[in-house]
Amino acid sequence: MMREPSMLVRETATEKLEERQHDWAYLKSGVVIDIIWNMAFLVVSVSVFFSEQGREARDTVEAVDNWLNKTNK
Repeated sequence: MMREPSMLVRETATEKLEERQHDWAYLKSGVVIDIIWNMAFLVVSVSVFFSEQGREARDTVEAVDNWLNKTNK
């Protein structure tokens, strides 16, 4: 008996999804490490943002300019 084309597509998609889900088990630790890494960047970015709230924009530009001049020497 011949199956309907949509049923074949559905079965093939299910098989591919199951293969991918099997591979995801090995990647979960990598995803967790990546999320922790990204959260660390977020925390640093937010803390720098709030610590710089009181500064004038000109002071920040001067500080970055001084830092760049020191590192390029």
